[in-house]
Amino acid sequence: MQKNLIFALHGFLGQSKDWQAVQTHMPKNIAWLAPNLFSKDSLDLASYYVYVDHLMTEYSAALKPFQRKIFVGYSLGGRLGLHLLKKYSNHFDQFVFVSTHPGLQSPVEKSERKKSDRAWTDKIQNQTWSQFITEWNSQPVFSKNDPEPERDETNFDRGKLALAMDLWSLAEQDDLRSLIHANNRKITWVVGDQDSKFLNLASDLEQKKILLGFNKISSGHRILVSNSKDLAQLLQNWF
Repeated sequence: MQKNLIFALHGFLGQSKDWQAVQTHMPKNIAWLAPNLFSKDSLDLASYYVYVDHLMTEYSAALKPFQRKIFVGYSLGGRLGLHLLKKYSNHFDQFVFVSTHPGLQSPVEKSERKKSDRAWTDKIQNQTWSQFITEWNSQPVFSKNDPEPERDETNFDRGKLALAMDLWSLAEQDDLRSLIHANNRKITWVVGDQDSKFLNLASDLEQKKILLGFNKISSGHRILVSNSKDLAQLLQNWF
């Protein structure tokens, strides 16, 4: 029987299968639980803390048989993971945050982000799927070296994607730096060495002693698809 488990959450516009490339480089004795967040049959969306309650109600029984359990979240999945850390820290032995934002600090930043996310909501609701995907992939956070994963509209519920832009906007997330500092021995922080924005965020967290340190992987923002092998090796070290 498998004794170790990875509970993984993908990013915005992602799918459970995004983790498959990482899984192929991992030992077979590690089980994976990687729910879809935006399919038509996925859990209904709610605010951050309510949603992680729903996640644990849905999956906590599946976690119990395993001796060692690690959470890993990419981008938005990492931000949801920070809220899991706050409410359900004892459910996991380690939390791995990949390309994750700790939270905005100023009201001005939050106001600007809210406007930006409302614009994305409009695009999700009113543009053709191909137009929306093209604009999404052209964002500065995705470098020219970041692969563009294929996204088929039939795999997504557009209503959930639009709602996530509201409920899970970075503008709605608390600044969670104090939480990170309080749990830094239980946290592994991972960024791509070509992801300048998130590399700067991680460096700032380290300089301010909020993080004990962080891991750089040769990649842009989309580590799951651009360097799944090195991410898998890092995860494997925890077992």
